[in-house]
Amino acid sequence: TAAAVTAGFTALARWMRGVTRTGAAAGALVCFLLYAGAGPGAFLALVTVFVLAWMSTRWGYKQKQALGTAEKLDGRRASQVLANLGVAAGCAVLHAVSGRTLYLLTMTAALSEAAADTVSSEMGQASSQRARLITTWEWVPAGTDGGVSASGTLAGIGAAAVVSLVSILAG
Repeated sequence: TAAAVTAGFTALARWMRGVTRTGAAAGALVCFLLYAGAGPGAFLALVTVFVLAWMSTRWGYKQKQALGTAEKLDGRRASQVLANLGVAAGCAVLHAVSGRTLYLLTMTAALSEAAADTVSSEMGQASSQRARLITTWEWVPAGTDGGVSASGTLAGIGAAAVVSLVSILAG
């Protein structure tokens, strides 16, 4: 079942241009490990992260282009997929090996953080011209590394809450 679900989801993610070819390969590995290690609930949480990231990347795209921060619309690369989802996949494997529920909690936290990180960045850039630098609180252009905005922060909190809720409801 894990292999069939992984193949279908990977094909859909690639068709939607949510991932590049290398991103699809990395995503397939992550998807398989999540499903095989933690079950269908982990897969639903992964789908939620994917949908939130895909939508927020496309939201306000013209604004992001004007800022020069727009992601290419051919999707996330393998390095991005693994950076955002590798810890969650590792936690799913640890859960499968040990049976410890703690690893499901850490997997959920990692997936929620991945959604928060992507959505806060993408929505902050789409809805703000400026942000505050987290280290000095100076105003900087939206999209600057370390820049935070109220709209991006709230969107990130919402994304994390949605992924956490899906994880809880899916068991």
